[in-house]
Amino acid sequence: MRVYDRDKTDGFDWDEKSFLFNLDLENIDVYDVIHKFGSYYAVCVISADKTKCAVHRMDMFDLDKDNEEFGCSHIKCPVCGFEDNDSWEMSGDYDDDYQCGRCGAILQVQKNISVTYDSYVKELPEIREV
Repeated sequence: MRVYDRDKTDGFDWDEKSFLFNLDLENIDVYDVIHKFGSYYAVCVISADKTKCAVHRMDMFDLDKDNEEFGCSHIKCPVCGFEDNDSWEMSGDYDDDYQCGRCGAILQVQKNISVTYDSYVKELPEIREV
């Protein structure tokens, strides 16, 4: 199977400038993580004929650290760094599992809500001269 860099492909043209390496694995699936040349890659697309796949490089992958991300404006995967820009659409409780859209890691997510107020003068008080 030929492996391509998804971040360098224009659509799914599978061009040679985005080619990374050949892979001798069978039964590869989306969300599988490949470790090759000292780097980790998450499989995100597989061609219909299963001869090509596209991957995202995972710069943050480190199983030895306590993987947590705090105070992000979007859900951010502490394994691969993927930010779900549509996480504001999520509703309900996050006690259930959340699957990363890039590497497939199962995350527990806590939604923090903050309230702020803006004040504007609508009407000034009456001022009495004495």
